[in-house]
Amino acid sequence: MLRQARLEGANLGETRMQGANLSHTRMEGAELGEARLEGAVLSGAQMDGANLRKVRMEGANLSEARMECAALIGARLGGAILGQARLEDATLWDARMEGADLTQARMQDADLAYARMEGANLGEARLEGANLWDVGMEGAFLGQARMELAYLGEARMSDRTDLKGATFQGAALRSVDVSNVRISQAQVDASFGDGGVVLPGTLTRPRHWPDWELPKHSEDGGPTFDSELAKWRADPAAYTPPPPP
Repeated sequence: MLRQARLEGANLGETRMQGANLSHTRMEGAELGEARLEGAVLSGAQMDGANLRKVRMEGANLSEARMECAALIGARLGGAILGQARLEDATLWDARMEGADLTQARMQDADLAYARMEGANLGEARLEGANLWDVGMEGAFLGQARMELAYLGEARMSDRTDLKGATFQGAALRSVDVSNVRISQAQVDASFGDGGVVLPGTLTRPRHWPDWELPKHSEDGGPTFDSELAKWRADPAAYTPPPPP
């Protein structure tokens, strides 16, 4: 039993702790790379700044756990319970969170590039400013999620992705196909996109969206997606889309 243990900065890399009770354990800055924690109880555990690369936590209970600024690159969290977990500024590149419960999780400014969240519950999750590049969200529930200023580049959604009540103010939609997604006109109007976004036939393309696909880079200082996004966010009322080259 390691409940409430003090393990700050400890080297627990590759440790096998499947099913262990680590609730409210202090592991800030700990080394947990490739540790085996499947089915473990980590509710309320403090792992701020910890290295959790390729950790195995499928089915673990991480409710209310604190992992701000933690590195969870390649972490396996399928089916894990992360309700009200704190993941602000965490790095979750290529993390596997299929079917995970992330209800009310706080992931502001987290980097979730290439993460897999198919079928995950993200109801009321806080994703403001998060990087959602190439994230898999087919069948995910994002009801009432806060996605202001989030970056959804090449994100994958489906007709089973639920965005009801999610807020998109200032969000970026880039190279995404939402033609079969239940997304509202208000959500689209609150976001920034360009000609590379495929909308449902029932929605109108916002006037502030360029009608051509903006490049990622420009050799001659011309408009790019990110430069135009920044201009629009700075002054939406005055923003005018650039003409095609």
